[in-house]
Amino acid sequence: SLGGGSSAAASTSLESKNDALESRVQELTDENHKLEKQIQLLVDEKQSLTCRDMEIDTLKKKMQEKDNHFETKINELQAQLSAMETAKSEAEKDAKEQKMNLAVVEDQLEAREKE
Repeated sequence: SLGGGSSAAASTSLESKNDALESRVQELTDENHKLEKQIQLLVDEKQSLTCRDMEIDTLKKKMQEKDNHFETKINELQAQLSAMETAKSEAEKDAKEQKMNLAVVEDQLEAREKE
């Protein structure tokens, strides 16, 4: 009867060890699931940030293109302005010459009238 009793005690001890192990396995499995969820959230967040980075890069490129476009337009307008100023200055020079020629012609006419 004594031997039977110790065998029952050993069996109970094994069962409680087994229960403890199963409980620990369950805890680790739960912890693993939590970590997998956290990893997935971080992966999603990283993807989202990568998408944002790409959007920002695209916007930067568009801004640079607009900037280049405006730079080109400004240069074109400055060239036009410069050409117009040159044309104006030439026109003023021509007008002065014509006034001088007119004055000479008027002087000649006056001289003829006096003759």
